Amino acid sequence: MPLAAVPGVEPWPKVALLGLFHLGVIATVVWVIMRLVDFALLVVQRRAELTATAGSRRLDSQFLPFAKDLLKVFIVVIGLLVALGQVFAVNVTALIGGLGIGGLAVAFAAKESLENLLASFTIFIDQPFGVGDLVTAGSVSGTVEKIGFRSTRLRTAEKSYLTVPNKSMIDKPLDNLSLRTARRVGFTLYFDQKTTSDQLQAIIREAVAAIAEHALVTQDVQMKFSAISPAGKEVTVQYFVETTSYDEYLDVKESLNYRLLEAVEHQGGSFAVAAPAASAASA
Repeated sequence: MPLAAVPGVEPWPKVALLGLFHLGVIATVVWVIMRLVDFALLVVQRRAELTATAGSRRLDSQFLPFAKDLLKVFIVVIGLLVALGQVFAVNVTALIGGLGIGGLAVAFAAKESLENLLASFTIFIDQPFGVGDLVTAGSVSGTVEKIGFRSTRLRTAEKSYLTVPNKSMIDKPLDNLSLRTARRVGFTLYFDQKTTSDQLQAIIREAVAAIAEHALVTQDVQMKFSAISPAGKEVTVQYFVETTSYDEYLDVKESLNYRLLEAVEHQGGSFAVAAPAASAASA
């Protein structure tokens, strides 16, 4: 026996289809607004790249992705509230008021997420690093590619994509390697006992002059006869290369290593055969 229609009550299939239609309209509007946000911020970013200075370009590259994510979260939250009120007939005002009581439980459950969110605001305000900087935080190191709400994405020297929680980026000592004025080169050379003191002094003079005349090397070049050991005569070398590019740093270091070899060969010196491993350090 077919069910009789109840006067004043809409059939449930009609109600369900109408609800789905409203839900689809709300989802479509939210999607369109999010695409408009993407387009607007892309236009702003392109204009900023054409007119901005180096400092403001650095700020834009960090602020614009952050602002885009923040706007999208806001739009999605508003869309959810509208859907709850219009489609599911939820009293949104009462729901928001009830969040004051349940918010404590939610905040406790999402403690780490909230800490990372607050850390992202700290990173944006304090700006200890920005997109494109080479940083070391604790045991992790890499180039910053994105700063998000919850985490910072790093590209490591091995080309892997590392995700680090923002809280870890500000809780640990952070070394922004991109902000240093120069890169240090330090190592020890070991000469055999046949190398005379006159030869050693001549090698040091020629090598120091060769290093100091390089355009990217600072004036505080040090090359000292530091010790005598059974392995041979030890000469420590230290200088600084004024560059933030790691590739350029390697090129300068290689070029000056050849100049050092030329100085040793020119003065007739020779390296110790059974020398301990040279300790090369760079910062």
